[in-house]
Amino acid sequence: MKLLIAGATGQVGALAVAEALSEGHEVTALARNPARLEQGTAGKSPRLRTVAGDVLDRDAVRRAVAGQDALLLVFGAPLNLQTIANVPVVRTEATGHFIDAMKESGVRRLVVMTGIGAGDSRRSGRAIFRNVIRPLLLGRIYVDMDRQEQLVQASPLDWTIVRPAELTNGPALGNVRTITDYQREPASTISRSDVARFLVTCCASAALPKQCYVISS
Repeated sequence: MKLLIAGATGQVGALAVAEALSEGHEVTALARNPARLEQGTAGKSPRLRTVAGDVLDRDAVRRAVAGQDALLLVFGAPLNLQTIANVPVVRTEATGHFIDAMKESGVRRLVVMTGIGAGDSRRSGRAIFRNVIRPLLLGRIYVDMDRQEQLVQASPLDWTIVRPAELTNGPALGNVRTITDYQREPASTISRSDVARFLVTCCASAALPKQCYVISS
């Protein structure tokens, strides 16, 4: 599989690059500073191609998408004073560019990572996350996230949306749960390594189109 990963230098993105390479896929990593990947172990793989570019640059996105089999979007606005006070637009605008480029290039498989609490999973997750962390710190970020999901779901692509539970830096445990009944199946936390593995598996699978998944350990 030829896989484009956008947001490849982020914490989950970098793990997804390494996971995809370990599974034998050809990876194109789109990042503003690809040298961060090239300096690591993954950068030594002959199956890794790095592309310098911003996800908000329509032309850079179009060039990166051409020739791919699948796309993985793992970017988003950082938590800072600006995104606490104002709604960011990076997810919404950039995802629109990727969808347009995919339609132009005939690429159909799209996997997008958002987060627990997005879309119809608003009532899932730990109580402290639902009632304190998300409304007080992440509220504006989630507006952008919800709009991103709406764009993806309205597209004609073979999309899958993955909403991880609260992320940790723990090791991959391999016991990922996919949650559909948000009231009866509580979500807690999940390691970034397990998320990365699940995302890459989704990219390579043709059996998960037009589905949203909350995942937890």
